[in-house]
Amino acid sequence: MRISSRGRYALRLLVALAKDSRGDFTPLKPLLEQQSIPVKYGENIMSSLSKAGIVEAAPGKGGGYRLAQSPSFIALGDVLKVTEGDQKAVDCESCNATCTGQDDCLVLPVWQGLDSHIKDYLDGVTLADILK
Repeated sequence: MRISSRGRYALRLLVALAKDSRGDFTPLKPLLEQQSIPVKYGENIMSSLSKAGIVEAAPGKGGGYRLAQSPSFIALGDVLKVTEGDQKAVDCESCNATCTGQDDCLVLPVWQGLDSHIKDYLDGVTLADILK
């Protein structure tokens, strides 16, 4: 599993919003400049996070983005599912066409266990944990 810049940028943006969690909307462009994230890329990421209900968006003057809930309720796993999709350590589970021996594969449980550990870890870490 490799986290792309999309996932890393999303987490950086959310941590920045969590630091300033007074409930006000934060304008996006200054936030993107502060994090050195390209505007179009950042807009796309925030749009995805908004559609997923992780952030709230307000258009126009005085608008921007804010967390949709407390940082203690936003797990990294949820953010990465939005930005990265469901990623597996090894693709053999998700692509039957390339693996003909999946039914009797002795190594498959190892990859499933690894995926489970990664999921549990990321689901157990929240934005609030990062801020501590």
